[in-house]
Amino acid sequence: SSLGDYLKAQAILILIAFVIVLIGLYIFKMLGWNVEYPLIAALAIGFVDALPILGSGTVMMPWAIIAGMNGDLKLAIGLIVGLVAHKTKKINKSNDKKYIAKWALLASIAGMGFNVIADPLVGYFYKMYILGHPQEIASVIAKIAGGVTAFNAVVTVIIANIIYMAVRPVLEKSGYLIK
Repeated sequence: SSLGDYLKAQAILILIAFVIVLIGLYIFKMLGWNVEYPLIAALAIGFVDALPILGSGTVMMPWAIIAGMNGDLKLAIGLIVGLVAHKTKKINKSNDKKYIAKWALLASIAGMGFNVIADPLVGYFYKMYILGHPQEIASVIAKIAGGVTAFNAVVTVIIANIIYMAVRPVLEKSGYLIK
């Protein structure tokens, strides 16, 4: 009976991880963030998350690194922010709304802060060295991109955290957040 209970618990954990990751990856796909097979990726992450010692970070960190190296910074940041908030600070195991809001907000700010710095910087070098734009043009484009990215980052952090804090009680009641 203990083994059966353990396997049932693991199956539930895999299902919950799968559903949460699937929703996130489909949102990334709708945003155009280079996620071609969200269903297969969510199945793999859900399975790996259930393995002892390993976890979703085993898939998501290398994926985030590869995405960043390929210039897909928004996908990389989305993967890292979700992983940091849930795995490092375990906000899914807390009932303290201030703690949850604080770490969801800090993870979002860190991700968007990285984006505000990295996006124009990577964009500058990409435009100058890969596309061959003159330095002046690449510099102007990088400055414009930096301003737009900073504005988007602030708006995104605010909206994402409002939505997360509003949806979290529903996820808790339906059993999608494990305590």
